[in-house]
Amino acid sequence: MQQRVSGAARLVIAGHTIRHCSMAMGVKYGTLSSGVCIAKIRELVTAYQVETGSAKSLAALASSVDVPLVRRLGMKMLANPASILGQNITAIAALSLQGLPVQDIATLFGIKLRTLKKSYLSKSRRICAEYDKVKNPNPEPEKAENTAVYALPRLNGALNAEHEVSMSALWRGLERWRSVA
Repeated sequence: MQQRVSGAARLVIAGHTIRHCSMAMGVKYGTLSSGVCIAKIRELVTAYQVETGSAKSLAALASSVDVPLVRRLGMKMLANPASILGQNITAIAALSLQGLPVQDIATLFGIKLRTLKKSYLSKSRRICAEYDKVKNPNPEPEKAENTAVYALPRLNGALNAEHEVSMSALWRGLERWRSVA
């Protein structure tokens, strides 16, 4: 029971509702919203808020981040977005976009920094990159190709045998091995 309460408290701190926590954890809503459980969840959340000095959830603090867009991108990009792992990844992406340090995110979710980096961070960074693409649709500048390199005469990707570069390489190889023979 304590694990459920602490897990629900983490999700509430991250900005989820009790109903969403119950669905994510696979627990009946009535179980989490009962008097004993909801009191313990509120106690943990207020203790966290007193410790950090904020009365709002972290998702509400992310005013510059479009959290519903982050969730939609997570739904689109993750294999199982309804799982607790998928929800944590989208929450971590929202907190990363907000500018929260990785150490604070790990502390918030109650996991080690190594676990956060191995299991969560790569997927959340992909969501953040997609979010940046959607929010800042700047076309990539065209790179000027070096036409001198591509204009060399080639046969199946290799330079022709008569070309001066291939001839100098051939002679260098012959001179190197001349003393062995």
